[in-house]
Amino acid sequence: MVQPITVGSDPAGVAAGDGAVWVANSGDRSVSWINPATNREVKRVPVGNGPTGIALGDGAVWVANSLDNSVSRIDPDKGEVVARIGVGGTPSGIAAGLGAVWVSNTTDGTVSRISPSSNRATPPIPVGNGPRAIAVGAGAVWVANGLDGTVSRIDPASDTVTATVGVGGSPSAVAVSPGGVWVTSELRGTVTRLDPATTRVAGSIDVGSAPAGAAVTGDTMWVTSLGAPSSHRGGVLKLTSAKSLNPSIDPALADEDLQAQLLHLTNDGLLGYKQVGGVEGSTLVADLATSVPRPTDGGTTYTFHLRPGIRFSTGQVVTPEDVRWSIERGFKINPQFQGEAFWNVIGADACSRRPAACRLTKGIAIDPSANTVTFHLSEPDPDFLLNLAWPDAYVVPAGTPATEARATPVPATGPYMVQSFVPKQRLTLVRNPSFREWSRDAQPEGYPDRIEWNLATGGWPARRDAAVDAVERGHADFYGDQPSRKRIDELTTRYAAQTHLYPYRGSFQMYLNTRVPPFDDPRVRRAVAYAVDRNVVKQQYPGPAVITCQLLPPNFPGYQPYCPYTLDPSLAGAWTAPNRETAAHLIKESGTSGMTVTVWSFPLFADVSRYFVRLLDDLGYHARLRTVGRDTTQASFDKFLGYLNDPRHKAQMGAYWFSGIPSPAFATSYLRCDAFEPHSGDNVNTPEFCDRGLDGRIDRALRLQTTDSTKVSAAWAAVDRRVVDQAPAIGLLVPQGVDLVSKRVRNYQHNPMWGVVLSQLWVVGT
Repeated sequence: MVQPITVGSDPAGVAAGDGAVWVANSGDRSVSWINPATNREVKRVPVGNGPTGIALGDGAVWVANSLDNSVSRIDPDKGEVVARIGVGGTPSGIAAGLGAVWVSNTTDGTVSRISPSSNRATPPIPVGNGPRAIAVGAGAVWVANGLDGTVSRIDPASDTVTATVGVGGSPSAVAVSPGGVWVTSELRGTVTRLDPATTRVAGSIDVGSAPAGAAVTGDTMWVTSLGAPSSHRGGVLKLTSAKSLNPSIDPALADEDLQAQLLHLTNDGLLGYKQVGGVEGSTLVADLATSVPRPTDGGTTYTFHLRPGIRFSTGQVVTPEDVRWSIERGFKINPQFQGEAFWNVIGADACSRRPAACRLTKGIAIDPSANTVTFHLSEPDPDFLLNLAWPDAYVVPAGTPATEARATPVPATGPYMVQSFVPKQRLTLVRNPSFREWSRDAQPEGYPDRIEWNLATGGWPARRDAAVDAVERGHADFYGDQPSRKRIDELTTRYAAQTHLYPYRGSFQMYLNTRVPPFDDPRVRRAVAYAVDRNVVKQQYPGPAVITCQLLPPNFPGYQPYCPYTLDPSLAGAWTAPNRETAAHLIKESGTSGMTVTVWSFPLFADVSRYFVRLLDDLGYHARLRTVGRDTTQASFDKFLGYLNDPRHKAQMGAYWFSGIPSPAFATSYLRCDAFEPHSGDNVNTPEFCDRGLDGRIDRALRLQTTDSTKVSAAWAAVDRRVVDQAPAIGLLVPQGVDLVSKRVRNYQHNPMWGVVLSQLWVVGT
């Protein structure tokens, strides 16, 4: 009999020993302590952001926090974190042995060695590209380099790599027995044995499936399997939505989530995000490039080697010239968006001014003989690599017309290509005959033979109900838009097995104008933050959400829970209840009671806005509500946002979402002093905030982001705390999205970047 044990969100790693089982919960920044005698969780220990790897050793539990670039040390007797150690970029694997704790840093291509006696990490040890799994045994440390198809052997006496062994096929796990080092490959469906004495391949076993994990007990080797890649292949995956697809299917114009999600199935960039669900899906991986490069020349030069032999659906091979043309073409078609993403590529300023004449020969140097592309930046940009993973950087053949691709798609590199497209109504994807899987992480082969998207029938908002009905009745397989509020209870109760909630890449905030009374006084801003009942806001919000006090969302690097605006604040950083007494004291100190305050609202947030009107009245102000827009369309929201952001309107306050790429730099840059444009309708600094101290902290974090990954997480946490303390905007909620799948869909995974990994859904019974 199998007995399930309830733990935290998205469990990603497990370790057992000394009468306890420990589970790393990647979705809620915790570790579950389980008593195996009762099969119950006895304590949940808060750790860092994105815990994945977990290991036992030297009388402690060690946890690799992938989004914090840190390791948490837990005292197993008390169930408390007693140390936090900075390591390299995106730590994923962790192992204890040979007098140390060893951590594989995926994006750095390094291994960190931690001394248990000092809780300090020595300088990182360079290994291969994309190191993931790590194990200790046979007198050495063994690291599986997922992007290289190799295993590195580290000598613990010298902290150097003494051998690198080719095993091929994206090695995913490694385990050590007295007579061998065992390496699994999901891509090849094999387990390879290395001789630890000679570091040579001693044999390979075809397991006929996709082996994911490995462990050794005595003389027995155990392998977990995801099933044969072909065992769930086939069928037609039917998608529906209430929102129409952008009339373009051009990657250069992919400015909507659904459009980007579908185009990711057909096209690729130099880099991408790991195509799995949960926190690992935030990991940047090499796609058309062979590796994620480290910058040189002070962070201004990046050189990419292209994978050889990748072909477009037309049959032609992807070349360095294609990469440069794709970025230039983006400027020609969508200069504003491209200019924001690649503003510091040398020559980008001229391309923004004269898109039709865009040439980036100095900013993007190509070497066809070496199959390389080198980007030269005018100054370091910590988000440069992230921007290369988005659709506007997808690679198309050189010479592809610099005109918007509507009904005619650009050639594909991904597992699917567009067969037909009717703008705003339907899209059909079929297999790309030229596709051969080169990286399971970046672009795995798809399971469905065919993917069809159709717009639900009827007018808005009736289409939302029609789309939900279609999935409930099995006429469609996936609906990924937000259902109406009245349907959410139904979905989370009657259709709970088919309904999945996930956090947005952002937060819902109340913005306060720091240049207009009464919110030009920080005491008043803090008073509102203390007084607001976030439970009420959650009830009035048009969808599921979780409470926060911060602007930086939990699923962003650098997030550390922090909430001073609550009764009985604690180190856990959780909001418990409003503190009206402190709020009243601050308002009395400010002398602003009795002032008139206007709350500006978008129709979708009318209930939340009305609550703030009541709250301000209770605090002694004369509050009123003004609504911009008549409906909840994008055009109406743009009108509301334009009014709120224009400093000439002197709008005092208004609530809306923040969302974007998972970068703390992106999440805070709009609050910099130089982001405020006092006479422009394009101002993005909604609170009109300027704090030179905050600017200094952001600058420091940006420097560390390209120079010292061990300190950057703490630096961004300091930025976030400064914003919370100054309260130019009040963090309220982290909205949750809703994914609804049909009964015949299996293998659901929600990637934090792309949403549901559509290519990996299994369609059964067809």
